Amino acid sequence: MGCEAQAPGWGELEESVMITHIAVWITQAVSIREMAVRLLLVLSFFLFSLAQAVAEEPTKAIADCNQFEDSARQIKGCTEFIRLGKALGPNLAVAYTNRGIAYAAQGNFKRAIRDFTEAIKLAPDDPHPYYNRGNAYYDLKKSRRRWRTTPLLSSGALRWLSPTTIAG
Repeated sequence: MGCEAQAPGWGELEESVMITHIAVWITQAVSIREMAVRLLLVLSFFLFSLAQAVAEEPTKAIADCNQFEDSARQIKGCTEFIRLGKALGPNLAVAYTNRGIAYAAQGNFKRAIRDFTEAIKLAPDDPHPYYNRGNAYYDLKKSRRRWRTTPLLSSGALRWLSPTTIAG
C-alpha cells in the first residue's frame, strides 16, 4: 500500500499546530506498515532539523562571543562556546579572554580575573589576558576604594565623600 496522504507544509505552522498535524497525518495511515513508514519519515525530519541546529550552535556562539556591543550576549556566547568543548588552546583562551572583558565591562572584576587567569593557563604566550587581568585587578582595587569613605572638614561640619566624588 502506498502513501496517498501528503504531509502538510511546515513552513508557517506553530509548533503545537505542527505536532497536531503530524499526529493526524500518521494516524491516517491505512496499515501498520504505512504508519511505521510515516513515523520514520517524521523522526528522520526531526533528527535532521536537530542536527542542523546543533551544527549552527557553535557559529552563533562564536559570533556572540566575538562581538563587544552587548556584554550580556557576549558572556552567553562565550560561555556556550566554552561549554561545547570543541575548541582547544588559543581559541579557547580567546573565549575566556572575551568573556573576561565582558564581565569587567559589567563591573564583575573577580569573575573577569578568573577568566583571564584561565586564558593565561591555556595560552601563556598571549599578552592580552595578562594585560586585561592587570586592568581588572586595578579596577577591582579602584571599585573597593569607592566604598571607603574619606572624612573632610568643610565649613566646620564633618562630611563624608567617596574618592570618586573628589576626583570628579
